[in-house]
Amino acid sequence: MGCPFCDPNVIKEQTFFESENFYCFYNIRPLFPGHSLIIPKKHFKSFLELEDSTAKEFIRVLKKISKTLVKVYKATGMDLAIQDGKDAGASVEHFHIHLIPRKKGDIEGDATGWFGKIIDDEIKIKTISEKEVKENIDLIKRHLSD
Repeated sequence: MGCPFCDPNVIKEQTFFESENFYCFYNIRPLFPGHSLIIPKKHFKSFLELEDSTAKEFIRVLKKISKTLVKVYKATGMDLAIQDGKDAGASVEHFHIHLIPRKKGDIEGDATGWFGKIIDDEIKIKTISEKEVKENIDLIKRHLSD
C-alpha cells in the first residue's frame, strides 16, 4: 500500500484548502471537532527536507488555517503537533502537522493531558463517515478568507 497522503482519492475527498505546495485535509479520525492536517503535495518524510521557501509557505498556510479553525469551531486554544519521522511516532511517513482546535473543558483534568488521550484512545477513536468529513470540509470552506 502506498502513501495515503499521496493517494488522489484521499486528496480529492479530504482536501478543504490547497496552496501551491500544500493540501489541508480534515482528519478522518478526529481527536476533537476540527482536527485537520497540513500536508506537503510533494512526498517528504521530514520537515527537514522542505526547502526554505516551502517552509515559509508552510508557516503562512498554518497561520491561515489555524485562524479559520479557531473561528469555525469557536476554539479558545490550538494544539499543533508534528511527529517528524517514524521514530517520533508518525503513523504515516509523509511529513504533516496536526491542527487540533481546543476549548476549555474538552478533556477531563489537565489540558496538557491531550497527548495521553491520543495514546489511551488511539484504538477507540472511530473513523468518521464520508458524510461527516464532507460536512466539516464544507463548514471550513465557508469560513476561509484570504
